[in-house]
Amino acid sequence: MVDKFIQENQWFEVSPIEDCPHLASNFAFGAAEAVVSAFAKNKCRSCSDPSENWMCLRCFDIVCSRHVKAHGVEHFEETNHSIVVSFSDLSFWCYSCESYIKHPTLQPVYSNLHVAKFGSAPRTTGRVGHFKPEYIEEHFDTEEDFRNKANQLVQLIKDSKHCIVFTGAGISTSAGIPDYRGPQGVWTLKEKGEKPKKGVSMLAAFPTATHMSLVKLVDSGIVKYIVSQNVDGIHRKSGIKAEKLSELHGNTNLEICEKCGQEYLRDFHCNGQHEHYTGRQCSKLGCHGKLKDSIIHFGENLPTETLKKAYDHGNEADLCIVLGSSLTVSPASDIPRSTAKQGKLVIVNLQRTPLDHLATLKIHCQTDKLISHVMEGLGIPIPRFVIKRRILIGAKPNSKSKEPILFVYCFDENGLPASVLRAVEIQLPNSSPFSISSEPFLAHCPSDKVSLELCFMGHYGEPTLLLDSSLNVTRLYSVTYDPLGSGKWEIEQVSEVEQLPELLIASLESWK
Repeated sequence: MVDKFIQENQWFEVSPIEDCPHLASNFAFGAAEAVVSAFAKNKCRSCSDPSENWMCLRCFDIVCSRHVKAHGVEHFEETNHSIVVSFSDLSFWCYSCESYIKHPTLQPVYSNLHVAKFGSAPRTTGRVGHFKPEYIEEHFDTEEDFRNKANQLVQLIKDSKHCIVFTGAGISTSAGIPDYRGPQGVWTLKEKGEKPKKGVSMLAAFPTATHMSLVKLVDSGIVKYIVSQNVDGIHRKSGIKAEKLSELHGNTNLEICEKCGQEYLRDFHCNGQHEHYTGRQCSKLGCHGKLKDSIIHFGENLPTETLKKAYDHGNEADLCIVLGSSLTVSPASDIPRSTAKQGKLVIVNLQRTPLDHLATLKIHCQTDKLISHVMEGLGIPIPRFVIKRRILIGAKPNSKSKEPILFVYCFDENGLPASVLRAVEIQLPNSSPFSISSEPFLAHCPSDKVSLELCFMGHYGEPTLLLDSSLNVTRLYSVTYDPLGSGKWEIEQVSEVEQLPELLIASLESWK
């Protein structure tokens, strides 16, 4: 069903197209004047629903959206009139293109509708932030209202069979990362001609109480899935497993092979240049595809499989909790909307959102404050943030040389290769120490014993890790580091491994 829904709607565009070929034949004279009187009526011609309507720019009929009773779709199928304007968010849609559109021809319609809806003419500069001043203002519930709503949310979670959480930039502001559309948001300030305030580096930002609570709720099975618009990578860093997460707009620490789809986690920013290429290549044997960053910019398609999983869970959920999102970017915002059709929608945000009218609960407070109350109500402690690393150390016989090849290979809990080391210092018996400062961390090793000093990226002040290892077997070291704890690495487990990861084998076979 979701496959068909996505295929039919092609909801992957996050910005309008500018060259719609259907505009000339579907834009009638007088549309700019007609939209004012149509907005005053604002009732679907077929069902009289006033909640979410569009006006046809060719015949001026008022029709409801596909999120109500889809009379707009029926109107298009009957008349082939393609272009409509939304009374909700003042956007323009072409049914033939299956895309939002923009064009100077549409500006008079937009301006007149803006005056009719908000009582003032729109600013003429383009925006990516809020264009409605009332949406920028922040609101705070009274303490009594907050507690009542938070207690209601606790009960909704307890009653839920399939709860999902939808997260936005608001859950990372307490980590020092600015949001986008808040009063001091990046785009809000840019629209005012002001320079955005510099925040904490995403690489060094600590997961918040909200991030860590979600880890526990997912691990305990209370929350089934997380859909996130955030690119800061903190969900993965905090411990959310990849199969429980859709990062719709990408992850600054993730790059992907364009040829085979292999993913690579990096403890540095994967900022690609031309067409997202990072300059690195896939290390799979025989692939050598170019790697690209995973960030989705305005106007680019969202990853199909990631979006499909989000839609699947959105349609299955009986409860969707929105945390810190303005819900203004489509198609991401359509996922909470889909849950609201058959389940309950809870929105936690200081500002108004376009979906407030669909919410069972709207809570105006900081997400950390709410989640702390919710976790207390559920009787679940919030876990501490602990850095976990999995390091494979061993040696493999080398057919090209008498000396085996020493390897140090890191990967995450999902098996993805993880670039978390900046260097490896190696000390062999009766030899001078030497260093390897880039991946792959491989070296000829005439001895079956080695002393290693592993140097991490250090975004959280991680110290080096000293290991004395015997190379007669391959060992997997599972180590942890509490940035606010003892200040040293703890070896949680050491286990022997027989089967090497595919990417490590490829590196060993191609290394000279």
